[in-house]
Amino acid sequence: MFEIFGGCDYFYYICTQKSIILRMKRKFILFSVLTAVVCMSAQTPLQQDPEVRTGKLKNGLTYYIRHNAKEPGLADFYIAQREGSIL
Repeated sequence: MFEIFGGCDYFYYICTQKSIILRMKRKFILFSVLTAVVCMSAQTPLQQDPEVRTGKLKNGLTYYIRHNAKEPGLADFYIAQREGSIL
């Protein structure tokens, strides 16, 4: 095997491969740490808009109401549910 690479060239090849692997490991660790920091900072709760009125119906449905002057005489609503399963 030494004849293929020629003595010193083989040693240089091995050292180069190890340095490439070390650089890849450093990049992976840096990426992992940055991802963890971003995920942890995203866990802080958001402040609710003071113009939003909230309440809960007898059946347990929580509602959020906010005035929308964009289109007078029309109501716009969305139903968001925290139900279901992950397949």
